Amino acid sequence: MKCSQCESEWEWSDTLDEWERARCPFCHALLIKEDLSAKEALHQIISEHGTRILNDAGAVNLLMANLAGRQVDGVHKVRTALAVNTGTEIYALLQERKKFDEQARERVRDFLTECGFTKEFCAEVIGIFSYALKDIDFGKLSRSRKYEEKREERIKSYCEHINEDGSVTKGWRMNGIWNGPFKKEYEEGSYYEGTYVNGRICGQLIYVAQDGSAFIGQWENGGWNGPCRKEEPDGTVVEGKLVDNVWDGPFKQFDSDGCVYEGLYDHGRLVEDSVKIISEKL
Repeated sequence: MKCSQCESEWEWSDTLDEWERARCPFCHALLIKEDLSAKEALHQIISEHGTRILNDAGAVNLLMANLAGRQVDGVHKVRTALAVNTGTEIYALLQERKKFDEQARERVRDFLTECGFTKEFCAEVIGIFSYALKDIDFGKLSRSRKYEEKREERIKSYCEHINEDGSVTKGWRMNGIWNGPFKKEYEEGSYYEGTYVNGRICGQLIYVAQDGSAFIGQWENGGWNGPCRKEEPDGTVVEGKLVDNVWDGPFKQFDSDGCVYEGLYDHGRLVEDSVKIISEKL
C-alpha cells in the first residue's frame, strides 16, 4: 500500500481491523480512492472480504465512505438499502442459490418494494449489487474466523456517551478514541450519522433535522466540504457543493411537482440571474 499524501509505503495486513485499514498508519490520512463509483467500491469490498461482510452494514458503510465517499447518491442508496437489512437478505439468497441470478434479483426487488421503496430506487440498488457481485465466488468464506473475531472486538468496544448538551453519541471506541460508524442523537429528534476515524469525523455525513429535512454530504477539515444533497420534507431536493458549510458553485433543484431549476451560488449567495428552469412541471 502507498499513501498519496505522505507517500509512505507498507504491506497490507489482515490483522488490522477495518478502521485501521481506512487510514495511513504514518500520517493518518484517509485512503480515499475518489475514482471509484459506488458499484465499483462495493465490488472491491466483497472481493476482499467475502460475501459474509454483507451481514455487517456498519463495516460496509465505512468502507464505502472511504472508497467512494464523493459518490454521494450511490453511497446513500447503498446505505439506505443496508439499513433495512438488504445485505443480510442478499447473503441468505447467495447461501441458498450460490448465484445472484434473475430469480434472486426478483426476490430482492420484492423485498425492497415491501419496504416501501420506489421501482426506480429498487432498480438502481439491484444494479449496484449485480455489478458488485459479478465474478464473485459465492462460496468464499475466507478470513471468516478473523473477520468474526474483529467484529466481536468492535462490539465489545461499542458505547453510548451522553454529551454535555444532552445529546447521545452511539458508536465504537478503540483505545478510548471514537473510530467507526456513529450516530449522534438530540432530544428533539434530530441526529447526525457518519464515521469517525481516529477521533475525527471523516467522509460522508448525514444530518436529519427535527422537521425531517436532511443533508447528505462530504465532511472534511471540520465542516461540510464537497458534494452535498439537501432533502426537504415536501420532496424538494437540492444538489450542489458546499464549501465551509455554505453552497458554492453550480446547483440543481428538483421540486416535488417535477419542476427542475439550475443556477449558481457564490459563497452562500444565490446569483439570481443565474437561475433558470430546465424542466417544467409535470
